[in-house]
Amino acid sequence: MLQALRKNFGLKLFSLALAVGGWAYFRFLAGPSITAPFSERIAFGGDAQAVTQRTFHVSINYGAVNNSIVAEQTGVTPENVDITGPAYAIAGIRSIRVDVPVPTEAGTYDAMVAPTIDAPGVQRSAFDISPDYVRVHVKFVRSSS
Repeated sequence: MLQALRKNFGLKLFSLALAVGGWAYFRFLAGPSITAPFSERIAFGGDAQAVTQRTFHVSINYGAVNNSIVAEQTGVTPENVDITGPAYAIAGIRSIRVDVPVPTEAGTYDAMVAPTIDAPGVQRSAFDISPDYVRVHVKFVRSSS
């Protein structure tokens, strides 16, 4: 019986056709890799939303006020971030900022910080921000007055 299966050329052709057909099905039909352009994404509700991208400057927001300590040197790298999201949400953005705590003593603050998006009424998940983190470097000194 095993010899009959080994010498059956028609069965070999059938198994090859079955393998190629299975590969083609899973490659092209079951999981199509053709995607819509980014600007034509469709929300789960079925409404097409215009997706836009804008560049914003990152500003520094100091936490508590300490009259004896001031910021002498500041730096944010990169200074600008790209925000991608629905057009209505991008229009609602007031500012992009990083929050820096003011220390009680003179010193240096150097950290990777996630920018905060100030957009009232819009959830943070509506946006894509690039880069996700910026480097903030602030040198705090005692005030002279």
